[in-house]
Amino acid sequence: MSDERRKYVRVSADCMISFRILSDTEDEHKSSRDRFDPISSIELSDITSKVHAEGDQRDEMILELLLWIDWKVNYMIKTLLKGKEAVIFPFEADMVDLSAAGMLFSTFEQVPLHATLEFRFFLPVLPFNEMILRGIVNRSRQKTVKMDSVARFEIGVEFQSMKESEQEFIFRYVLKRERQILQAQREEEAESSALRSGTALP
Repeated sequence: MSDERRKYVRVSADCMISFRILSDTEDEHKSSRDRFDPISSIELSDITSKVHAEGDQRDEMILELLLWIDWKVNYMIKTLLKGKEAVIFPFEADMVDLSAAGMLFSTFEQVPLHATLEFRFFLPVLPFNEMILRGIVNRSRQKTVKMDSVARFEIGVEFQSMKESEQEFIFRYVLKRERQILQAQREEEAESSALRSGTALP
């Protein structure tokens, strides 16, 4: 698959996002990353590289779990001590889907069309790194909500001025999610087939 086609492959995602709305006077080349210490997982060691090279799926899962725990501990520590990060990225949202070209997210904030946003989030792909990306709002609509519920909005954005390394990182996440979704579908089909035939799965 070409990079251009991969760029638009979109998968469902379940990640927390914090974001801010940029003013017209802000320097588009200056990132908020310079204003706080981003969280990342521990550096990949020689042992980590060896595990990936050998391709042992079970060892890779164990390794990913350990690095995930490492990342989450760092995240919890920073959350307890957070201050200026919350000031920089004051709004929170839930990612709905993602591609290397843009994403859709859900938030309580009403964001105008064509606004420039800056996001802070991480993807569960080794090594875990926070991403700071900018995007232009190209879709904004209020979701249908139950009576007396606080309104939520679905916001679509197109990423701007992405580095090649950032796109590649998202490509890796998209491939991983595609495999997870396909595996879940196969398991669901196998379970349905077993129920129809009256046989139990092992």
